[in-house]
Amino acid sequence: MKNYLKEINQRLGNIFINIRTLEELERKTRSVTDEENNVLEYNQNIRKVNDFIKKGEFEKARRLLEEMKGFHRMGYYELGKYYYFCEGDLSKAESNLYIAFENGIVKAGYYLGRLEEESGNVNLARNWYVTSFNFSEQSVMKLFYFAIREQNFWAIDGYFYYLLQYGESAKNLYEFAKYYFWRNDFEKIKEIQNKLLNESQILYLTKEILYNVECMLGDEKSREYIKFVENAKNLEKLGEIEKAEEFYKKSIEYSEYGYFPLMEFLVKNYDDEYEEFERIYETVDFEDVQAEAAYRLGQHKENYGDMELAAGWYVKAITKGHYKAACRMGKLRKKHQSEKINLKMNFFDYFKYLKNSADLGYGLAMIEIALDSHLNSLESFEMAEKILTRNNIFELTKAVINEAKMIYFGNEIKEVLEINYEEEDMNTIKMLFENEAKRNNKQIDEIEYLTTKNNLQRNLEVIEGERNMEKQQEKRKITSLNLFHKLKKFLENRNLYLNFSSKANKN
Repeated sequence: MKNYLKEINQRLGNIFINIRTLEELERKTRSVTDEENNVLEYNQNIRKVNDFIKKGEFEKARRLLEEMKGFHRMGYYELGKYYYFCEGDLSKAESNLYIAFENGIVKAGYYLGRLEEESGNVNLARNWYVTSFNFSEQSVMKLFYFAIREQNFWAIDGYFYYLLQYGESAKNLYEFAKYYFWRNDFEKIKEIQNKLLNESQILYLTKEILYNVECMLGDEKSREYIKFVENAKNLEKLGEIEKAEEFYKKSIEYSEYGYFPLMEFLVKNYDDEYEEFERIYETVDFEDVQAEAAYRLGQHKENYGDMELAAGWYVKAITKGHYKAACRMGKLRKKHQSEKINLKMNFFDYFKYLKNSADLGYGLAMIEIALDSHLNSLESFEMAEKILTRNNIFELTKAVINEAKMIYFGNEIKEVLEINYEEEDMNTIKMLFENEAKRNNKQIDEIEYLTTKNNLQRNLEVIEGERNMEKQQEKRKITSLNLFHKLKKFLENRNLYLNFSSKANKN
């Protein structure tokens, strides 16, 4: 990797930090606090901050982040990200991120690069991205887009193979798949498909990504579908809404799967999509599409406060195999408990739906089960283990992985966790911050504040469930004992246990 960095330095130029300096930063771990022994408490606080942000409680989040600077250098990094994403205070963001970078958190260079790029300093931004690319997948993607504009094919292939080995994001891998699709390089697309299907802890994986990659490797009709869908997305980004809609509808002629991006498009661009979803549900004879239409109809009814009808649509989606609908039912169940909404659904009904969603591989459902207080410690541990080791988990996020690691490793965790701000959540988080600021400045009353907050939070996936550290520590003890009994049984079955036992006694 050092040789690769040197090559990048030589070919791209203008790099203000050399290999030796990077090595020094990697070794720079001195701090006024005992960071190693603070990891558990720091990670617990990271989860609290993430929850505060998604609940719109920004003052609590900021105060806790200020305290966390005393636990670990990563506290400066997280506080800088908070100011950047939540409050939009770029000066405070830059100050904290630079302190983090100077103290060895090299991935802070990605955000320092973003700040420079947004100020129009493209060359300085590129320097930061090159500096941090070995520590930040996001920096790799920034350099990938630079290389595309410059038609630097050597660099593009280099970034591709780096991500193929170290990348975690299905979204980023799909960007490379699209690039190689237009270049007819199907061997590299096969390598991407292999990684997506066979590795664990792949973030943001969806059925759509898997299907689209499969189509890229398919027959002429499948490839035509991809061309129409991707061109439609590009037209939508350019603001050519009518033409984009035309292309989305044209894609359906090549695959009924085109209804999925079409429905997503309708939600983002029209207010009267309800009737169109009903038409799709009633007329399209494809169960996956019907499930998605039912889910969208449930969301529509929930947004307008008709919880009973929303639940009815969600159940229809669940019975057709929609993996997200059960988690929405869970949120309705909480409303049922707090607002006396009659959903005719007890805990066991809800848990059955949630279990079905988890079995289908939905990451949020899996962590909800792992955190559920009705499960014993071993069951919770085993679900966390599945999240960390199983392939093809859908819509997995850093927040879900962080929760799973806290359950799985308990107080033995050594990794310093971080908050990953999802790009699609940014507008909602900014509006939540503005809503809290208006309440604090007495521009709105408490009722308006709560109404706006509740409406905005529907757009965010907040992990519910019990977070009991004593219970998590108990999991470690129970699981260790369980593993011992499994090992004992394994040895007994091979007539080795007595031998093993006598040797142990001698020792």
